Amino acid sequence: MKISLLRIFHKRSVQYSAEHKVSLADFTPSYKYTILPNLSLCHDSREREPLMVVTVLSVASHSELRRAIRESWASAKYSDSIKTGRVVVFFILSSPASIYDVYKVQKEQVKYNDLIVTDLPETYENLFLKVYASLVFHQRYCPSARFLMKVDEDIAVHLDRMIESWTIDDQASRSLFCDVKRKTRRITDPRHKWSVLL
Repeated sequence: MKISLLRIFHKRSVQYSAEHKVSLADFTPSYKYTILPNLSLCHDSREREPLMVVTVLSVASHSELRRAIRESWASAKYSDSIKTGRVVVFFILSSPASIYDVYKVQKEQVKYNDLIVTDLPETYENLFLKVYASLVFHQRYCPSARFLMKVDEDIAVHLDRMIESWTIDDQASRSLFCDVKRKTRRITDPRHKWSVLL
């Protein structure tokens, strides 16, 4: 069941975007951002533009996890990078599954103004689209941030220590930091969840 977000709060607290399309070999899904966060955090209206945008992949009903993140590693109280605006943290969600979740998400957005909500259904199969929507958000709304970090909601990050350990040069923004699995084989069985077909 697909539920549209209701505009029940002040107009400026809920923003909508144009439709975005993802072109893949066998299908072309499209989505819209139904709620956008405080975009001034990404622009030159601030004293300092952010070095990095962190997007935390979350689910509409997980407001307590988001609260815990805001009060711990993504808090200005515990991170100088957050306090100085060097790092900005947003939460990206798919479409809430119930009217109650829609109401809670809109209320949370009014309070924190850090949610990116898409109209994508919340399914495991759509997870890559949520990640893609995060990349598009970064390119479109926060292009001056040199880095984008995707974090799952069950992970804690020591932002200050991580940034201090970096050597940032002219090529850094062209880098991809990840965990590489060595000595593994590509799974080609199309019925397998992790198959990679050529």
